[in-house]
Amino acid sequence: MVEGSHPAEASGITLALGGGGARGLAHAGVLATLADAGIPVRAVVGTSIGAEIGAFYCVGLGPDRIEDMAREMDWMATFRLFWPSLEGGALTSGRNIEAYLRERLGTGTFEGCDLPFRAVATDMWTGQQVVLDTGNLVEGVRASIALPGLIKPFKVDGRLLGDGGLVNPLPVDVARRLFGGPVVAVAVHPGARGPEERADEPDPFRESEEESAGPALIANLRRAVQITQAQLVRLRLEASPPDLTLKPVVPGMSTLEFYRGGEALEAGRQAAMENLDRIRALAEPA
Repeated sequence: MVEGSHPAEASGITLALGGGGARGLAHAGVLATLADAGIPVRAVVGTSIGAEIGAFYCVGLGPDRIEDMAREMDWMATFRLFWPSLEGGALTSGRNIEAYLRERLGTGTFEGCDLPFRAVATDMWTGQQVVLDTGNLVEGVRASIALPGLIKPFKVDGRLLGDGGLVNPLPVDVARRLFGGPVVAVAVHPGARGPEERADEPDPFRESEEESAGPALIANLRRAVQITQAQLVRLRLEASPPDLTLKPVVPGMSTLEFYRGGEALEAGRQAAMENLDRIRALAEPA
C-alpha cells in the first residue's frame, strides 16, 4: 500500500496499538479474538509494546503463536530480559531484549511484512516523533520500546531513538493518516480508563509492592512518564479520535510483570469480545 493511500471500499480495520509495558500483552488477546471471528486487519501501527506485538503479528507469526509466547514469559524469563546492567543511563542495556526479538523476527523487514506495519519512536535529540517504516524490524521495535530509565536508547540510521510513548502513546493519528479508517485503538497504558471506569483500580499509576521495592529513582521516573503519557493520550485523542477504543482491564499490573501474561491475554480477549459486534460492523466495506 502506498503511504497515505487508503481506499474507502477496502474491508477490515486499522489497528493502533498503544504502549503500557506488560499490560500490552493484552494486544495479543485482541488479535487472537479478531482472528477467531474472521475480522480482517488492514494494517497495524504500534507504539512501544504495541510495536512489538504488532511486529510479531504483521511478520506472520500468527495470533496463537504470539499468545503462546506471552504465556511462556515466567518470572525468570522476565528477569533475564531485563538483566540489570546500568548502561547508558538505564536499568538495562537491552542486549537480551534484542536477542529475544531477533529469535522471533529474524531478518524480517518492514517492507517484507505480511501486513503493512509501522512503529512509532522518539528522536531523543530533537524530541520529534519518528515513524519507522523501512529497514530491519528488530531495530525498529527495539527503538520503539526503549523506555527512559528502563531500557537504553537505540541508534537507527544515526538517530538516537527512544520509546514512542514519549510523544505518541496511542498512535491513532498516525494510523488514520497512513492507512485510513476505521481505526480501532487498543489502550493499555495506566490511566487509559477514566475514574468512572476503574473502581477496581483507584490508583492506576501505583506499581505493585514487588516492583516498588526496586530503586526509587527508576520507580519515580516510570511513574512520571506514565502520568505524562496518560495526559498526552487524552489530548491526542481529542484531536484525532479513533472509531472505537478497546480498554483491556488488568488491575494492578505493573510495567515489568510480563509473567502475568495469561491475565493480560484474557483481558484483551474479553475487551474484544465485548465489542465484537461493533468491530465487525466497522470492518465491513463502505
